[in-house]
Amino acid sequence: MNIPDPPRNSQIQTKSELNGITLFWKKPSGGPFRYFIILFLCFWLCGWFAGFVSVGSQLLSGKFTLFLAVWLGGWTLGGIFAGAMIYLLLRPQKPESVTLERNRFKYDTGSAPMNFMNPYCMMRKKQNVMNPFSLMFQKRKTYELSRAECPEFVLEGLGDDQRLRFDDGADRITIGECLKEPEREWLTEVLNTWRTG
Repeated sequence: MNIPDPPRNSQIQTKSELNGITLFWKKPSGGPFRYFIILFLCFWLCGWFAGFVSVGSQLLSGKFTLFLAVWLGGWTLGGIFAGAMIYLLLRPQKPESVTLERNRFKYDTGSAPMNFMNPYCMMRKKQNVMNPFSLMFQKRKTYELSRAECPEFVLEGLGDDQRLRFDDGADRITIGECLKEPEREWLTEVLNTWRTG
């Protein structure tokens, strides 16, 4: 399949494969700022460990009080949360991608270590701001549709912004939320050309 070149300075990359072409791009990763957060959390976990051992040894030596037991429970949850944050910040990034095969469309949402702390992406997901855990622990999803069942790819304006979307049954799927507008326009044209071609 021949496609036009992406816009100049675009982050979209193309990879030709045996049975089609894959378009992929990285999601924002937070840059060096995420390493500062990781260092801070590691330092905090050293203090957490000292507090955990101190209170745990008091409880095991028979100095049980309800306050210490409740404090240790909350402290344990804080340590688990900090460990989960470190994992999320260090996990490998998977690019968001679209694969156009002869008769099959595949979309992979990808993953990024700092996607949940990116203000731009947070604003795009306004419905999830009240539930931060749904943003932090987002799972990578893939969608596959045959060309015959593939719906139209719609580029629609949302106030001063735009989104590229398609419907998979009752689910409305947004593609390339962190792409620039010319990139989404180019991608919409490529996807709809493939769908009708």
